[in-house]
Amino acid sequence: MQLRFRNGYGPRIWISIMFFDPVGCADAGQWGTRGWYAVDNGGEAYVLDTNNTFAYYYAEAADGAVWSGPFGPIYVPQSAFSSCLLIGQTGARIVGLREVRLSGNTTVTLTGALSRAAANAARPDAPVAARDASHAVQRTHGAAR
Repeated sequence: MQLRFRNGYGPRIWISIMFFDPVGCADAGQWGTRGWYAVDNGGEAYVLDTNNTFAYYYAEAADGAVWSGPFGPIYVPQSAFSSCLLIGQTGARIVGLREVRLSGNTTVTLTGALSRAAANAARPDAPVAARDASHAVQRTHGAAR
């Protein structure tokens, strides 16, 4: 199954993900983390190919909007990264993630989001409703769109 993200919001969006990786991250939490995938307005990015049912993401836009949630949290440095859940990084921020349930090829379209100040005020362990951001999940079977 493939996971893709589409920018339906406007300003450029950067996305980080967390995904099940029991081999590559066996001694560091069994979950891999990667970022940043840049997606311009109307654009799309392929980020993951997996057989796992769940993946997680955090995203932020050039205007300061964010998409975060109660899962994780993970360390996200400013520059591109590929790491594991339990490996901290000096200077990295700690962010909460939103969950995506994959069924076939899945595209998450990011639209409305919270301001950075509102997202910072919501703790990663707060209920999802505290940080609800609009997004649409579109599942496609066969060729990815």
